[in-house]
Amino acid sequence: MTYFMPETSQQTEKDRLNYQHNMMLHILGGRLGQAPAGSQAQVLDVATGTGIWAMQYAEQHPESTVLGVDLSIAKPQELLPENCQFQQLDAENGDFFDDTKAVMKKAFDHMQPGGWIELHDPEMRTIANDDSVKGTALEEWVEMTVKGGRAVGRDMLKSAHYEAWLNETGFVNVQDAKFQLPINEWPKNPNLKKVGAIYKHNILELVESLTKFLTLAGLSDAEAEDLKERMRKDIHNPQIRAAFPLHVTYAQKPFDGSYAHL
Repeated sequence: MTYFMPETSQQTEKDRLNYQHNMMLHILGGRLGQAPAGSQAQVLDVATGTGIWAMQYAEQHPESTVLGVDLSIAKPQELLPENCQFQQLDAENGDFFDDTKAVMKKAFDHMQPGGWIELHDPEMRTIANDDSVKGTALEEWVEMTVKGGRAVGRDMLKSAHYEAWLNETGFVNVQDAKFQLPINEWPKNPNLKKVGAIYKHNILELVESLTKFLTLAGLSDAEAEDLKERMRKDIHNPQIRAAFPLHVTYAQKPFDGSYAHL
């Protein structure tokens, strides 16, 4: 697994992940997830990052057992709940996560009947109700980032297919909750305006870590730096009324053991 981040950005990335966690709490109305998992569930948090989600889930569900895994585990400063553990693990060994359909199949095979899987993933594309994003550096940055991802086998639009893939795998009660992540505070809706303020911070921190994808797309270092600078200005511009689609997709393994084989 490769993190495309500057060596000096580790603390910045931790801060970004915590901002992102708080943004998701705001989007989900304070809930840590959408799936109706039982209070005694055994929970695996893949790509746990700073561990903030795993710790909060463990605290809110003391009868559950929570394991957070990631390539690099940031040692939590807080006292860990007794029902929460962390393990350093490269989740991209094998088919994690470049082949998401294979991941879903593996999860299905290892889950208990009645268990739930939940995925939170944005699409790397902008949506807008007007033409304000057309011809902008933001639009170009998104296109180049997606192109660079494809060059190394990363599909940054795949979350749009999660619902169909979970159904194909054999999961039932599949739900795909769609949300918008505004690039800044442009929305009039107070809730979306708050989400936009948080997500603006998230994007501005993320842009540096995705530089490698711009060069993979064919830009020179100088061209990539110029594009990033122009894109940052767009993120601060409330006249660009764009958002990124977010999918919160969840599904249940059936109790009867009957499912479609891939």
